[in-house]
Amino acid sequence: SAQTRFSYNGPVVPIPDAIRDGQGGYVAGDPVTAQVGVSGLQSRIAKVVFRIDGTVCNTTAHSPTVGIDHGDVQDLKLTLISPDGTQVLVVNRPGDGGYAPNLCQVILDDDAIGPTLKHDTPHTAAPFTGTWKPSNPLSALIGGPANGTWTLSAQDFSPDVAGNIRAFSITVTAAPDPHAIPTLSEWAMILLAAVLGLFGAGMAVRRPLAGRA
Repeated sequence: SAQTRFSYNGPVVPIPDAIRDGQGGYVAGDPVTAQVGVSGLQSRIAKVVFRIDGTVCNTTAHSPTVGIDHGDVQDLKLTLISPDGTQVLVVNRPGDGGYAPNLCQVILDDDAIGPTLKHDTPHTAAPFTGTWKPSNPLSALIGGPANGTWTLSAQDFSPDVAGNIRAFSITVTAAPDPHAIPTLSEWAMILLAAVLGLFGAGMAVRRPLAGRA
């Protein structure tokens, strides 16, 4: 099945910081969203890979070259929402033990060999980059509709540092369509296989007859 990648091309989306409640606790910032339209896929989802993109990875505050800039991504929860409303918490406050700035060129794939990007991932891994398993499996999206509006939701749960959504993408593998009409090249392969099958059957019949003669 073909994989198709769809990228966010909208403006930078500021992620509101959490605030102190005056009683020693925090109130989470308002969630914000960025959306990607998916179209042209002819069947339902077989696999999804989520990417936080970027061109140059670093730990610089408010860096314009990372996919999500944030002074401490341990504050953040990122949720991917499919067109039918199915939600997967793909990044759940990673960076345990200290400040962990920025997410850049991160690939979240259920089939990744590497570790899971989750709350107890150490802050020393920042800026987070490379291939990880998501905090929760993207397989929850399998079987749902691929076409439509996909949404990334971001929310900050701790005060003093903030950030922005800048660049991300979704790679969707569509399941084979059992009702699809074969292309001309596929018909040619089907016909060739049938001819070769008939030829092989004919040879199998002739050999015993030749032996009797």
